[in-house]
Amino acid sequence: MLRKELQILKRQSKKPTFTNWDRLFFVSIMKANPRVILNAISIRPSTIIAWHRRLVKRKWDYSKRNKGRPPVTDDIKHLILQMKEANRRWGCRKINGELRKLGISVGKSAISKILKDAGYPPDKRRYERTWLDFLASHTKRYFACDFMVIDTIFLKRLYLFSVMDVKNREIVLFNITENPTAIWLETVVRSNFGYIENLPSVMISDRDGIYGNWFGEFLKSCCEIELIRTPPRCPNCNSFIERWHRTYREEVLDHCIVFGVRDAKS
Repeated sequence: MLRKELQILKRQSKKPTFTNWDRLFFVSIMKANPRVILNAISIRPSTIIAWHRRLVKRKWDYSKRNKGRPPVTDDIKHLILQMKEANRRWGCRKINGELRKLGISVGKSAISKILKDAGYPPDKRRYERTWLDFLASHTKRYFACDFMVIDTIFLKRLYLFSVMDVKNREIVLFNITENPTAIWLETVVRSNFGYIENLPSVMISDRDGIYGNWFGEFLKSCCEIELIRTPPRCPNCNSFIERWHRTYREEVLDHCIVFGVRDAKS
């Protein structure tokens, strides 16, 4: 009678489902006495072995864990970028060595990725000396000169020649003329530079035709100053004097009318 009832239940019920605890229980029993489980229920030995393999595989599964090295913290990233900004010539190897001195271990590949994400691509990481870097390295010992034009009320054009000491942004030479010639420029420079002590060794100028080749030779022989010309159409290379000219025009010339040379000098 009991056997008949079990047959009826098997025909009505679906395939039994087992939880992990059920599988663990059957595996433990099979390890202790395989004959007991084979006589008790109809479970294949291959099924229990597959359950055991699944449990072992789940225990040693590292697919959901973090892969690779631990991430670099924001403080270390900020330190790496600060090193690069303060020392443009430093590469990944140099930064890696300096970090090791501080007890920080970061791989060169990680440093390279941080620099790339911050806007330092590999093809531009090698330091190239720019005009701004050159000017910054000579801020204590170079002059900057340039001409600017002033239109009078009678539509005559005056030419203002000025020289700035970039160390303290002081205008050391300021003169205006209607006809800027080589003789006039030589006279103005000779008469004004003779009263300046500790002249710098470098002067920056643009490629105006009035300077010519003679101006550099004149400065070298008379004042021992080397003339360096900026690239064509690059006013940013002589930015200090260009910015002063803009300030002078916006704060003075745009608010008055110039009648002549005497009025402009006053």
